[in-house]
Amino acid sequence: FLHTMGYAREDVVGRTSLEMRIWADPDDRRKIQDSINATGYVRNMEVNRRTRAGRILTMLFSAERIDVAGEACMLSVSQDISERKKIQEEREASHHVMQSLLNAVPDMLFVVDRDFNIRYSNYQGPDLMPAEDREENCTCYSRFKQRNTPCETCSAVKVFASGQAITRELENPKDGRTREIRAFPIFDADGQVSMVVEYVRDITDIKAAEIETRKRQQFLESVLYHAPDAIITLNDAHRVIDWNPGAVQMFGFTPEEAIGQQLDDLVAHDRVYPEANQQTQRVLSGQRVETFETIRYRKDGTPVHVMAAGSPIEVDEVLTGVVAVYTNITALKQAEARLKESHERFLTVLE
Repeated sequence: FLHTMGYAREDVVGRTSLEMRIWADPDDRRKIQDSINATGYVRNMEVNRRTRAGRILTMLFSAERIDVAGEACMLSVSQDISERKKIQEEREASHHVMQSLLNAVPDMLFVVDRDFNIRYSNYQGPDLMPAEDREENCTCYSRFKQRNTPCETCSAVKVFASGQAITRELENPKDGRTREIRAFPIFDADGQVSMVVEYVRDITDIKAAEIETRKRQQFLESVLYHAPDAIITLNDAHRVIDWNPGAVQMFGFTPEEAIGQQLDDLVAHDRVYPEANQQTQRVLSGQRVETFETIRYRKDGTPVHVMAAGSPIEVDEVLTGVVAVYTNITALKQAEARLKESHERFLTVLE
């Protein structure tokens, strides 16, 4: 008592606790008196006591009424638990912070120890659990799977064994929806896996969107592959990034020869280069180039009469590329020339 409370023996003997102002909270003294009057003792009551220097200590207080030479006395024992209390409060505060962070996550997230007891969880996401169904120190396999042992495909078991994070997808037989499960380790000071975090989210809609995107991409690729027109995709520097079979057929360059090259350098020779460059600058400024008739050139220098058009590709109003489309009208122009020649011969005969 003297060491803990900071008093000398002569400061204590003959004085009451009230005189020494030991009780930081007068209610503590009243509760002790009530208990001793009722039962003759008090056991491990948590009280706040003031030291001689004025410091408040949290203590476990036990006392019992005894008789000494016919005089009623009280024997008491106090244990300073201030440091333990502080550690407990810090732990509770840390737990509260951790729980607050977990609760901010919209998907299911929980932490298990090596015995698979759930240490933290937000019980959110597609497997939201009512508060009344949550239990303290409950294992993950009993809570979520109603099992007595860990699941055969348990992610946590694998992470505890390997120390490596894993990701897998499972379909829930109850609702037919797909869950993505990510499990990753938490290491202790010795580098051992002490706990595992499991993050569970419903990715059914994402998977459906991925499938739909793949279908659309396959459809577009099929259109590009089978289209007779030259459909050429360029980046924002007007360099070729995709060269479809129609472009190979029309201009004679293979994709390996064309990709990375300036389109105008490939298919526009000196005579039409100024016109081609003018259309290039227009589409690179974000304007659509409507269909027009012009001439472009094959790899061997043969002219090709084409109908050309171009459109900018913008993402979030930022130019990311251009698509150019050429339709070969050489046969049509040749037919027109033959028809004109035939018409002129006919007029000559009439004259």
